[in-house]
Amino acid sequence: MGWTFNYHLHNHYEPKANGYLGILAPSISDAQYYLFLSEEYSLKQAIVTNGFHTVEIQREEFQKLKSPEND
Repeated sequence: MGWTFNYHLHNHYEPKANGYLGILAPSISDAQYYLFLSEEYSLKQAIVTNGFHTVEIQREEFQKLKSPEND
């Protein structure tokens, strides 16, 4: 049976000097990691939070994550 990899929770924290609020958009390395996890371990959803706000990214949307230079 084993494990089911439903969610990956990632914290985009900023220090107090920056007001704590990190950007909710995943970095390009985050996006690449989500694709890897979905392909290798069937990750269903990525959750990015800054501790105040949270964005949920469904597996079907991972392919849409790309940098401007890759557009």
